[in-house]
Amino acid sequence: MKATRKPILLASIMAAGAAAVAVPAVTPAIAQEQASALSALSPGEWTIRIRGGDTRQICVRNGRELAKLRHTGARCTSKVLRDNGKTATVSYTCPGKGNGLTTITRETGRLAQIRSQGIEDGSPFDFSAEARRTGDC
Repeated sequence: MKATRKPILLASIMAAGAAAVAVPAVTPAIAQEQASALSALSPGEWTIRIRGGDTRQICVRNGRELAKLRHTGARCTSKVLRDNGKTATVSYTCPGKGNGLTTITRETGRLAQIRSQGIEDGSPFDFSAEARRTGDC
């Protein structure tokens, strides 16, 4: 009897090991299905309320534009460093104008919290804001 238990036990261990190896192959597919925090933000007119500062409206074609509020209209290159579907962190550089690092937390497709810091025309900036979609543009 002991001889038959070892092959069954070994087969069970090998099957469990094969299942463990198969799990990581499924994980990237799940990650690809997850919505991007930036793409889930609706295009349109957004009102930006800088905490302790001014309020302004901008026309947003995509959520990535909210990452460079201090460099609106500047030609910039950007890279999404992290995006878990709710929060995205974007690093960007605008040659001759400055750079920034912005974290956007999507509350809904029409409401987001923004934290940004960087350099604009040689001077540092650091602010928090609330962005709310207020209409079409």
